[in-house]
Amino acid sequence: MNQDVDYLIGNALPGYESKSRDFIGEYFEVYSLPIRTKYSEVFWHSMRPLPLPDPIIERFNGSTGLAVTGYEVDVVRQTSAGDVSVPCTESYNHHYTMQIVSSEAEILGEGEDMGHGPGLMFGHRRGGSVSQIPLVQNFNEHNGNEHRQSYHGFPIGFVQPIHKPNRFIFTPMQINTRNPDGSGRPGGPLPRAAQAAPNATYSGLLECPCTTRVQKVPATRDEPGTINGRVYHGDCRAEPLSNLLPEHNPTCEAETYMGGIECCQDGMFLLDADQEIPPEEDEVYFKWRFYFQDYHPASHKPTIHVEWALNGCDSGGPMGNPMNCRHIEYDVPQAPRGTAPHDAVHEIRSTWQVKDMLHSCDPSKDAYCADTARAADGIYLVMAGGHCHSPACIGMELKNADTGELLCEVRPVVGKSEHAKDEKSYIWLPPCQWGQHKEGLRPHPLLKLNTNLTSVKRANSTYGHPGVMAIWQMRAVYAKDGLPEDADRFIDGIHV
Repeated sequence: MNQDVDYLIGNALPGYESKSRDFIGEYFEVYSLPIRTKYSEVFWHSMRPLPLPDPIIERFNGSTGLAVTGYEVDVVRQTSAGDVSVPCTESYNHHYTMQIVSSEAEILGEGEDMGHGPGLMFGHRRGGSVSQIPLVQNFNEHNGNEHRQSYHGFPIGFVQPIHKPNRFIFTPMQINTRNPDGSGRPGGPLPRAAQAAPNATYSGLLECPCTTRVQKVPATRDEPGTINGRVYHGDCRAEPLSNLLPEHNPTCEAETYMGGIECCQDGMFLLDADQEIPPEEDEVYFKWRFYFQDYHPASHKPTIHVEWALNGCDSGGPMGNPMNCRHIEYDVPQAPRGTAPHDAVHEIRSTWQVKDMLHSCDPSKDAYCADTARAADGIYLVMAGGHCHSPACIGMELKNADTGELLCEVRPVVGKSEHAKDEKSYIWLPPCQWGQHKEGLRPHPLLKLNTNLTSVKRANSTYGHPGVMAIWQMRAVYAKDGLPEDADRFIDGIHV
């Protein structure tokens, strides 16, 4: 779908570094409902569920499941001449969540807000047929502004299966950054709290600065702090889980909170109270293309989602895990005046164990289910994506702390123009993948429950950047379920 994008893998074998990746199987396409906003307005809520195309519903209404092998996504305006891709300098995606849901599933309501917004909770429809295939799947890797150019396809043999797929539910956090002067060039008025450099080629709105429209109440000995009436959970963890608390990062307390999703809730405007909201309204759509095959348990390996924020917590869903967190962002403080550019680098670090990303769960109803019991023999990594923000992200590293092995290094690619999917100062993130040698991929690392992982993310700190993230969004398979027969793997550091 995005034929103007080269989909790259960050850890490809030598000789395959520049090979653009393709997708496996057939495909179908879906559009979101329209997203209508004014300049500086935030759109962040779950949209009404929409049906999948009738041929897909009819084809998979029996016992055979749909096996998603990958997907592409774009943000478009619908015109008389067809779809036109929208530059992210005009409509910026902070992040999204998206589910494909079975006809046998029902929405029970919204779970606790875990940072990406309230998570939807699903149950089995009363009287529905019993299935071992999941009733809901989330598609949340590389789910920020890097979503269009980052590769979302699986290596051969790995899938996300869904029983009787019926509808999709989309929850975007979209910010209107379209210059209201009508020039079509990046820019527009900013609130006084924006930390973007003068004449920056990125919009200071994308960092969700706390404006004079926001009411902050500091915490007291008896009462927690609040932001716009919402109790604020800074949720900074002690070392070795994270270094944010010992460095007194501004994100840790309501009183010092400078920007991020708490100042960027649905319907908010990111201009100060004395700044007039431009009247022009923009309308954009998300467009999805899902690649799929018929699900065959004998040859397909279902993947699970595992996630970790360098805040020191599991940021991958609203259910079950005591290591979950409500707050998954932090601030990059501006380097002291006079710091040489190559020294203006801020680091966030975290050390944790594989089991910290898992919890007891029902895989048929929990879209984030990564079950501790089923992972007793460990997990094989299939994909690891780093999620970090434009414009300052320098890169992220993931290591096995027990062996010192570098599992994944994500280096952002930076746009060079004003054109959609190549916007100057905006980044995208080639993921790491593991699979078959013929795909140009390295063998699958095996991680045990007590394997210690460590990660560092580096960001340029020439200017300050509030409300940024450092998250590993990964896909894996349970070691007990094995790998495709011809997959390569590492066991105890030995190539098998």
